[in-house]
Amino acid sequence: MSTVKTTDAFSCTLFMSTLKSNARKWFRSLPEGSFDSLQTLFFQFLWKHANNLVPSKTVANLYKLRRAKGESLRGFLARFC
Repeated sequence: MSTVKTTDAFSCTLFMSTLKSNARKWFRSLPEGSFDSLQTLFFQFLWKHANNLVPSKTVANLYKLRRAKGESLRGFLARFC
């Protein structure tokens, strides 16, 4: 089994490549040396952007699905396909 070691600088570059829009602007606006580790960067990112996360759907959400009054089964299924 082989392991690959990455540096924090490389990981930061990879992290930035996954960002879009406001998150990318935020990352680029950080002054050089504003975090001392990758963990600190992630904490700062979550602190700033956690409210933009979309909560995952769960199985419980399936029980809340209902057809609209007068909606055909085909129309109901078409909403999800």
